[in-house]
Amino acid sequence: NEFLISWLDERRYVTCPDLICVIDVKTGRGLSNWVDLKDNLGKEVAVVGVASADIWRRPRGIEIFGPKHFDFDIEYVPLERVHPG
Repeated sequence: NEFLISWLDERRYVTCPDLICVIDVKTGRGLSNWVDLKDNLGKEVAVVGVASADIWRRPRGIEIFGPKHFDFDIEYVPLERVHPG
């Protein structure tokens, strides 16, 4: 999981520690944000949020892998509360 925060309509959407997976729809392969941007330009992608393991959702897990740990002034909200159903 290399994506820490996703945005939808300029609002915080899914954040770490939940997983944000960006997938090339033609190959099914995950895309990395560690590669040169030009390597991913023009690709059709799907963005999928996956709930993190329960251990990461505990206070200590959020402390060491939540948005604030990465200097974002954002509270962690579990994926299923952000996007019910």
